[in-house]
Amino acid sequence: MPRPPVKQSPALLVLLLAGLLLCLFLSSFAFGDAAEKACALVGSSCREITSSPYGSLFGLPVSFLGAGYFVVQLTLFLQFALLPDCRDLLRRFQQLFAGLALLASILYGYLLFFVLDGFCVGCLGVHGVNLALFLLLCRHRFPSPGEDGRACPRRQALPLLLVALLTGTIAILGLLLGQSRFLLQAEWARTRESLSYARYMYEQAPRHVFGVESTDLVIGNPEKAVHQIVLLYKEGCRHCAAAREKLSAVVRQNPSAVFLLLRDIRHMQEEEKTKRGIDKVPQVFVNGKRAEGWELDGFLVPFTEECGC
Repeated sequence: MPRPPVKQSPALLVLLLAGLLLCLFLSSFAFGDAAEKACALVGSSCREITSSPYGSLFGLPVSFLGAGYFVVQLTLFLQFALLPDCRDLLRRFQQLFAGLALLASILYGYLLFFVLDGFCVGCLGVHGVNLALFLLLCRHRFPSPGEDGRACPRRQALPLLLVALLTGTIAILGLLLGQSRFLLQAEWARTRESLSYARYMYEQAPRHVFGVESTDLVIGNPEKAVHQIVLLYKEGCRHCAAAREKLSAVVRQNPSAVFLLLRDIRHMQEEEKTKRGIDKVPQVFVNGKRAEGWELDGFLVPFTEECGC
């Protein structure tokens, strides 16, 4: 006699959504400090846990992997509703993943309490959800051979599993893409801030006059170029050599706009070094002003224009 169709408890969907939201909450620490205040309200140290060496696995944040797991389970939940004939097979998949997740929770629970000696309310919430999911899914009794009149074709097992794993992978890749975009935007913001500060300091710097002396090396055409770059260097200094190479490339690309004057500080008098504030090399001056931020992207752009206005 056919067995009544397997049903899913609404509690299962609630637990899956709760677990996904908790993992997304923990994942938010990879995108800034917005969630830090929520953890601080309960005295939790979520950031310390997620940023610890145990907060990532194979280079991936554990919270991202957790979110991918719950997306897999939600996909199986949807397949369960749409494919009545495959419900026993899908329930086995659900139980398998729930068992693996519970083992992971036991391991990370041990690390949380006995290795990191911390308290993370989000982590504990995920561990609790994993335990509840495992207990809820294991209540299901599978039919004996011949007891159930419905059967899912074996050839459907692998595609169903692959679809679930694919959705979880897409979710993880989406989080990684979002994290990369956030980090890139943060780096751009820091660069813009550094560039603004470097330009401000350049504008405030005193102006010095550098005439071409017999011991100087000149790259470019001082007669035609609008802007002057002076590199103070010392023979044998590898940083000076690298600066010379970069600045020479700028001159070669903009021969009508800028020329480069190379001066070995060994040919400078101590009084001149003190007057110009030369205490290290390499030192770069643009149009007579010290340019500490010359290596920042965009700093030299205004000085590669042929117009001197």
